[in-house]
Amino acid sequence: MKNCHYYDHVFSGIADIFLFNITLLMAFKMYTITNNFYEFAVNGRLPENESMNKNKLILRLIWAVSITDLLVYIFFCTYWTFINRDMEALTVFIFSHTSVLILEMICNAFLFYWSYCKFKKTLQKTIVDAR
Repeated sequence: MKNCHYYDHVFSGIADIFLFNITLLMAFKMYTITNNFYEFAVNGRLPENESMNKNKLILRLIWAVSITDLLVYIFFCTYWTFINRDMEALTVFIFSHTSVLILEMICNAFLFYWSYCKFKKTLQKTIVDAR
């Protein structure tokens, strides 16, 4: 109680950040795989090196943003709990951070949905023979 649940805030924040960002990585990777599968199965095109490099850059960018978000979250929780005690600012920060994570989860849902649509479209447009 003396630290105003500092460890609870930090632990739950770290868990949320990693959970949401790993699901974002999975959703983006799934979308790129289904898109590449569609392009190959329907159009007969393999992914170009440029697009593969772009996708790797996006994955690294997601990791960088995740780690930066983690460090900023821990910094502000520590700052407003111990250095400049302001529980109202901490509460607003945690609420706004959670709101951003909810928006990220909506983005994840759209990526998974687009992957599903792309896979369904691949199955509809691909002719499967006995071989």
